[in-house]
Amino acid sequence: MFRSAFRGAVAASLIFAALSAVPAFAQTPGDGLKIGQRACYGLAAPKGRVTTLSLELHREDVNGTGEATMWGALHARMKGDKRTSFVKDGCEKQPDGSLRCSIACDGGAFMISADGQTVTVKVGDDGVRVRSCGSRLKALGTALIKPADIGGSVQLTPRPAATCRTPMARFEKLLKAEEEGND
Repeated sequence: MFRSAFRGAVAASLIFAALSAVPAFAQTPGDGLKIGQRACYGLAAPKGRVTTLSLELHREDVNGTGEATMWGALHARMKGDKRTSFVKDGCEKQPDGSLRCSIACDGGAFMISADGQTVTVKVGDDGVRVRSCGSRLKALGTALIKPADIGGSVQLTPRPAATCRTPMARFEKLLKAEEEGND
């Protein structure tokens, strides 16, 4: 009986140690990212009108000064839309530790906060327009995600990098070709 209780205690200790080793996110999403690193989060199941939603955070030294800029990119598909939509813009750390990513061309804003292993995304009162500003490419799609579309906020869980990189790299390539006049 003593051996059985001992084995149970050892097993419980090992399980606790293994679970404790899973890193929780820093208070601010993306804080643990080094320059050049990316983190990917995705929607586990459709929520409201949103059928697909991926968030990629990327830390980059934009002007070679060693100061990092945090980028937030959304890849979304809404019910009834034939195309997925993509947008990427800079994010600023807020006093409460969250990130606020503002979309150029009055595209609204989305906020990201850390919740242990997950992130929570909220959109501004007017929603966020998931569309690359100034682009005329129809392949990019357009989505307006309003707070009601996601029940006020949506929780995203960590995903393999390719889950975000594959579709986002495609959109980035299209935008670059358009900028270079090769579209």
